[in-house]
Amino acid sequence: VRGAVVVLEPNNGDVLAMASAPSFDPGRYLRNKRYFRSIQTDTARPAYNRAVFGQYPPGSTFKPIVSLGALSVRPDYGETIHRCTNPYHVGNRRMRCWVHSRGGDHGRLDLREALMHSCNIYLFEMAQEVGFEPIHAMAVQFGIGQYAGLFPDLEAAPENKTLKYGNLPEKAANTIDLCNMSIGQGELLASPLQMAMAVAAIANGGTLYRPRLVKKWRRAPDEEYRGNPTWVNRRIDVSADALELVRGGMLDVVQDRDGTAIKARVPGVEITGKTGSAQFKKLEDGEVVGSVYAWMISYAPFDFPRYAVAFVVEDGVSGGTTVAPRLSALYRKIFEYDGT
Repeated sequence: VRGAVVVLEPNNGDVLAMASAPSFDPGRYLRNKRYFRSIQTDTARPAYNRAVFGQYPPGSTFKPIVSLGALSVRPDYGETIHRCTNPYHVGNRRMRCWVHSRGGDHGRLDLREALMHSCNIYLFEMAQEVGFEPIHAMAVQFGIGQYAGLFPDLEAAPENKTLKYGNLPEKAANTIDLCNMSIGQGELLASPLQMAMAVAAIANGGTLYRPRLVKKWRRAPDEEYRGNPTWVNRRIDVSADALELVRGGMLDVVQDRDGTAIKARVPGVEITGKTGSAQFKKLEDGEVVGSVYAWMISYAPFDFPRYAVAFVVEDGVSGGTTVAPRLSALYRKIFEYDGT
C-alpha cells in the first residue's frame, strides 16, 4: 500500500502521528550502503515523505472548503436546493456525479445533504452561482497550496514551491475548470499535512495552526529545555453558522446510514469525515490506465474535537471503501490508548 496519514491535535497544531508508506528502516539506511542504494532506486519511493511532500488532488475532501467559500458570500446557501441531474451538461461537456455510474442520482438536496452524499452536481451548481473568487479566497485562508510550516528551513527554497507546497490555481479559465475545482480535481494539489491542517481548523472553529512537531528542545544534555510555542497562522474569516452547517454535513457522512463513510464508525464516539476519490492516469506496463487516490479527512469526537486526521491511499477504490475502514481502525487504537 502506498499513501500517508497525518493526525493533529486540532486545538494547538501538535503533530500526534505522521506516517508515509511504504517506509524504510532509518538505521539500516544510514549504516548499510547496499540498503541505501536499494531504497534510492526503489520505484515505490519509500524515502519520499508522502505525508509532508506528497502532492495529490484532494477530490471531494475539498468540498467543505468550497462550501464555506460559498457560505461566506451567500450565508443562506444552506437552504438552496439543487437536483442531482443525470446527464449533466456544462457547455458542450457532459459531467457526472459518482452515483450516476450506478444508474441513479441523489434527487433534490440541500447543502448539508450534498456533503453527506458527496454530490458533485450540487457543487457544480453552487460553484457556478458564487463564482471562483470566494472559493479561492477560502482555500487560501485554509492554507491550501501554501507552506505548512513544519520544517522552517525548507521555506528558503522558493524555486521548488510547486513541489513542496502543492498548487492552488489563481483563476478558472472556464466553467469546466471551475466545476473541476469545486470537487477537488483539475490543477488543484494538496499534501496530507495541508488537508490535516484544514480539517483541524474546521474542527476548532476556524483557527489555522502551524503544525508543531517538537514541544521542547535543548542543544546539550546539561542545558535546560526550551519551550517551542504553538503558532497561529491566521484566524479564518468564517461564521459560526457556516461552520455548524459544514460540520453537520461531515457528521452525517459517517453517522447517517446514507453517508459515504459509514465504515469509519467507532461505537460510542461521534466521528466526522469527508471522503474523496480523486481520479488520475498513470502508465502501467506501457499502457495508460485510470486509478484513484482514495481520501478521507476527519475529526473526532464531534462535540469536543481532540484529533484531526487526513488519510490518503494511492490506487484505492474510493474514500468510503478503501480509507474509511482504515480510519475506523486508527480511531479505535487512538481511543483505546487515551482511555475514551
